Amino acid sequence: MQRILETVSLFALIAVAILRPLVAESYDSAGSPLTGALQAVSDPSPLRTLVFDLLILAAALGWLVARALGPSRRYRRTGLEWGVGLVAVAAVVSCCVAGNKRLAINASIDWLCYPLLAITLVQLMRRPWHKRLLVTAVLASACFQAVHCMEQYSVGFDETWAHYESIKDQFWASQDVDLDSTRVESFERRIHSREATGLLPHSNVTGSYLVLCGIAALGLAVARWRRPKTLENRLTAIAATLGTLLILAAVGLTKSLGAIIAGLVGIALWLLLVLGRSWIDAHRTKAILVGWICAAVGVFGAISYGLYRNALPGWSLTFRWQWWRASAELITDHAFTGVGRENFGRHYLRYKLIESPEEVANPHNLFVQAASDWGVLGLIGIVTMLVGASLAISRRTAAAESFANPRTGSPGRYTMLLWIAGLALVVTLGRLPLLGTNDPNFLYYATVTTGLFWLLGFAAFGLWWSQGGLRTDSSTRTISTGVAIGLFSFILHDMINFASFVPGAATTLFALFAFVIATRATDKPASQTRTITGRWLPIVPLAVGIIVVLWAAAIPVAQANKHLKLARRTATGLAPAPITAQLAHHYFLRAIEADPLDPTPCVEHASWAVAASSLPELRKEALRLAEDSLTQAFERDPFSIQLRRMQAQLYRTRAEATGSTKDRIAAVEAARKALELYPRSPSDIVALADSQLEAGQAAHSEELLHQAIDNYDRALKLDEARLWWEELRRFREKDREVIREKIRRAQKLLQEGL
Repeated sequence: MQRILETVSLFALIAVAILRPLVAESYDSAGSPLTGALQAVSDPSPLRTLVFDLLILAAALGWLVARALGPSRRYRRTGLEWGVGLVAVAAVVSCCVAGNKRLAINASIDWLCYPLLAITLVQLMRRPWHKRLLVTAVLASACFQAVHCMEQYSVGFDETWAHYESIKDQFWASQDVDLDSTRVESFERRIHSREATGLLPHSNVTGSYLVLCGIAALGLAVARWRRPKTLENRLTAIAATLGTLLILAAVGLTKSLGAIIAGLVGIALWLLLVLGRSWIDAHRTKAILVGWICAAVGVFGAISYGLYRNALPGWSLTFRWQWWRASAELITDHAFTGVGRENFGRHYLRYKLIESPEEVANPHNLFVQAASDWGVLGLIGIVTMLVGASLAISRRTAAAESFANPRTGSPGRYTMLLWIAGLALVVTLGRLPLLGTNDPNFLYYATVTTGLFWLLGFAAFGLWWSQGGLRTDSSTRTISTGVAIGLFSFILHDMINFASFVPGAATTLFALFAFVIATRATDKPASQTRTITGRWLPIVPLAVGIIVVLWAAAIPVAQANKHLKLARRTATGLAPAPITAQLAHHYFLRAIEADPLDPTPCVEHASWAVAASSLPELRKEALRLAEDSLTQAFERDPFSIQLRRMQAQLYRTRAEATGSTKDRIAAVEAARKALELYPRSPSDIVALADSQLEAGQAAHSEELLHQAIDNYDRALKLDEARLWWEELRRFREKDREVIREKIRRAQKLLQEGL
């Protein structure tokens, strides 16, 4: 039973590690306009991520049960334990105070599962072939990711542009966006940039992932070339080299300069380690201390330069410096609690400078994001994890004898075929339900291409298993060093990136970390005198954790998403009946009740009701429903500026229908609250002025008209303070002329005495 549980748990964790980089995930149940326009493609549900998390938790529970049932083995320390504990405490606190608690809970649960995956893998990978299987399968997924980047760059971008051109009018009309707006231009520039993203959400994240896997693959290839010069060894070395070149070539297609530089720095560090190997082996503690001193000097040097110049070298780094400056104020205001995972973007706008061009959702820095999301305790937890990880990685590689044991060195042929077939099914058939489409042609294409290139990648890197693979100390050291350098490059790039908070990339990061630790760990038996309590007590907190995840996240998310999908499906048409008798209304209410934390059903219910108000017989009740749903949404997401904007527009819409001065005043208050969330937003200042102008005219209020004029002037001056080259977010001349015309209109009303 112990062996079965360990085998099933190990398979589940490896399956999660190789599948997550190949699928899209989301912590939010809200749909994106792009997938909505594509129609045949659906957005990923948060339930998908929670299922991955439950698999990790179940695998960890399986390992603990196996440990309790069978002969005891010594626990292998990974260096993550104390840091994970601190982050967990900080995450719980941040979830309690977060504005959007559903996002904070979903994202925090997911992130805490990454180190748990690594810790459990280290305990389960007791045999050399377990480690070979993990790294080979991970690199096979990287090969498919690289192929997808190449297909995207050579064919996909052109096809995407052609499809976009065919739906361009209705795509933007559905969002009430003019075709000559800066939003359209910004979207089209992103397409024309041709930055390959592969199957991950951003080119920089894909670049980090590919650099991590590419350098790990480079270590494997180098180890193969160092084997005796036989025909078999040369063929396996060539295969590994071709796979490595494929992965590294795809890094260039992402056009991520940061990833490329981080990779080159990592390789330079590798060469330095080779040159100083003798001294490092003799003075490991000093070497670690020197490494951390260099890291600290680099961090404080960058901070000092930024404070002195109020910028960093290059516009890209300067933008990040601006984000970090604003984040410093945010962290100061939320030092002990943080704002909650995935809530950064809602608070950042309050601190954003007008000179900073982008409204980012994260600060693009591992430490800054940890402090922003989880407070100072979370930052301490991340630093503790990194220190502990560096100590664990720097341990001497386990003795070669542990790999040379013929009874544990390699599995039987049929056992290995079963493992490979099982993992291949995971990345092919197991991936199909996660693609978000029912198109049979696309599903067939995805199955064939994924299976083909994943198996080719597995074969290219799996050939190193022949003749023992890891049996020699030098091969073990070279491969694990390559993986460790890949981890270093990934973390280095995350000083200006956010890949460690993206599920596919972060899972790979922690899985390869587990490989390095397991390679350096020795397998010693533990004491056989453990009591029954000592055997079973560790299972209790993990079992409780699984119950909490099911109760607080998985079950409500699953139920809400089920009803939300039905609501979306039935929202396209209105029956000849009162608004409260509509089927979509019924499903929206069920979704709202199913998950008391998610604002999305409330928001979509309000949007649907506003659309239904276009029918005169439904208008009054529909607008009332929209207001009620928005009120619920505010309770669940009080710092969302989009909700405040939506509320202001709702009151203006109702005022146009009813002529109510009260609604126009309410629109002013809603616009003012939106501006409180984003004080340096020229467009939101204009929106407030528009509401003040309409309310001032309706209420015959000179005060409101004066306020409108002042805000129009303020918006124009603030917009002028943008960087000189900023075009996409700056008011265009026709926009400025419209604002000037509104000023003249308000002045005329004042001159005429209203």
